[in-house]
Amino acid sequence: MIKQLISIRLRSLMSSMGGKKKDGTVAKLSVGKIILFAVLYLYLAAVFVGLFTFLAIGMGITMIPTGQDAMYYGMFVLIGFSMVFIFSIFETKAELFDCKDNELLLSMPIKPSHIVVSRVSTVLIYNYVEMALVMLPAIIVYAVIGGSPIGVAGGILVYLLLPLFATALSSGVGYIVAAVSRRIKNKTLVTTLISLMFLLAYFYFYFGFIGEMGSETEDTIAINIPNVPIIAALGAPALLKPIPTLIFAAASLGSAYFAFRIISAQYFKITADRGVTNRVEYKAEKLVKRTALSALTGKELRRFFSSSVYMLNAGMGVIFTVVLGVAALLYSSDVTEFISALGLPQGTVSVIFVIGMTFCSGMTMISASALSLEGKSLWIPKSMPIATRTVLLSKLLPHIIITTPTTLICSALLMIAGDADPAEIPFYILTPLLANVMLALFGLVLNVAFPKFEYVNEAQPVKSSAPVFFTMLFGMVWSLVVSGVGIALSLFGLALIAHLLIFLMTAAVCAILTAVLLGPCVRKYDRLGV
Repeated sequence: MIKQLISIRLRSLMSSMGGKKKDGTVAKLSVGKIILFAVLYLYLAAVFVGLFTFLAIGMGITMIPTGQDAMYYGMFVLIGFSMVFIFSIFETKAELFDCKDNELLLSMPIKPSHIVVSRVSTVLIYNYVEMALVMLPAIIVYAVIGGSPIGVAGGILVYLLLPLFATALSSGVGYIVAAVSRRIKNKTLVTTLISLMFLLAYFYFYFGFIGEMGSETEDTIAINIPNVPIIAALGAPALLKPIPTLIFAAASLGSAYFAFRIISAQYFKITADRGVTNRVEYKAEKLVKRTALSALTGKELRRFFSSSVYMLNAGMGVIFTVVLGVAALLYSSDVTEFISALGLPQGTVSVIFVIGMTFCSGMTMISASALSLEGKSLWIPKSMPIATRTVLLSKLLPHIIITTPTTLICSALLMIAGDADPAEIPFYILTPLLANVMLALFGLVLNVAFPKFEYVNEAQPVKSSAPVFFTMLFGMVWSLVVSGVGIALSLFGLALIAHLLIFLMTAAVCAILTAVLLGPCVRKYDRLGV
């Protein structure tokens, strides 16, 4: 039964990428689409592998020859665990407790433990792939530079066990959030706050470790292991040291086992329990006449703020935008000293700050799943006497409305932190706002091109769909492009020209995407089956 459930989940994830035919049947992926997806996914994997390979080489040539193998592996254990935990913390709750077919499966003679295994297994597969992007380059570089065979074997053991620990921890967080939210009326608000609390607590301890390492590091390239005992302890299992290895194995396997047992025992109760429900009382109110665009945009905003999965996965860039502004203001003197130590022109600060906000814009992907979330209700907007352009604009505007206030706040904080020149102020404000519009347009264009209406929980279109994936990739690539252009020009004292060029480049992409949205995307939407 477990094998069949896992097979069904994997087939569902794969078949949903093909969309639907007009007769309602699932369309198979064409050879062209398979090649396109394969090339793009391989490209992204190559980018991450290349990034972590260069990082491993830089750390390995200084640490491994000096006997700092534990410190070397400890850094990659911390990086790998961080990436896997952050990417799966919200997905595990959606997979375990928010799937649409939970009640159907529980009504059948299927053990809850089998359902839990099938749900977590799909997340675990993703986690092993993500962990491979970090740990495998580290292991290969370690072997090439001259690390011991024991260290290679230990690195492989850490790779096999670490995703279990990360998945167990994220499942535990999802279990706590689901259990608490069932007993409170405003489930969305509580779920969002609890999830953010766990995430912020994790970041606090994570950057605490990094801060400890940075404060204890000597003015040399090599890092002194005794000064960073926590990081070194994390890498000790990779060297197969008996006690640390046993503790690590016991923690990974034990946490996975106990998380499975506890969630399986409480799965039916949490999933079937409707919890506290709001008693709705009718109140006579005056009807307000609104335009079709205003009404549809309001519906999209209510959908966003009523779904914790949607908010936390698609709106993380909004949070990081505020964090960027606050952090820059608190550490403005450190940033200035760092720029001065590098000998960079003062105008470089403003360019870096604007690029930082552009990067945060790429982490917000609200519009990339706005159409997919219509799901089987797509027939409702399509049956209304409303122009297609109005429908698409209503999917676009919430992204811009939600990101604009936090972007303006961040711009103000960065202008204060960077002591902005009056000539730079318009670019502090306009360029990040235009970047938000660009990412909103790009995400919606891709969502119209590759809609995903068939899903068992909202996490699939919000997190695992092709439009979201490639919107995130586009945001990363665009940040690298404008970084290269902006920093290169600012090094020659041409910061204002760099600002102007980045603004014009962003405006040009926005113009192209607007033409695509109001042209081919309108025709594609009209052809979508209901």
